[in-house]
Amino acid sequence: MIVGQIPKFAGFDAELFADRTELRAARTETDTAICLYLDNIGTDSLQQVLCFTSFLSGRAMRLPRWVALTQLFNHQLHHRGQVTALLSRLGVDYGDIDLIWMPGSEAGGRTPPASA
Repeated sequence: MIVGQIPKFAGFDAELFADRTELRAARTETDTAICLYLDNIGTDSLQQVLCFTSFLSGRAMRLPRWVALTQLFNHQLHHRGQVTALLSRLGVDYGDIDLIWMPGSEAGGRTPPASA
């Protein structure tokens, strides 16, 4: 998914998946591909320059791989934050999102202080 394939692009307003089951399957496939990619790149490759054409402007672009990967994760966080905001407005309890309170962290399993 990440290496050697050009993603299909139908526009920013295109509905990519008809239902949540399809979305979940695609998200799982994408997350697996990202993890495999990251597991197999070396730190020296992070300085390599990537060349691509912008979907927005049609211009040729160049930037270091580490910048592209940083953008990938920041952009995902942006959209996940949008989903969290929408769920919150609907009254959905989406659980803890702060890493320090998640299982496996030093603070995990403890109740956050009242001032938090």
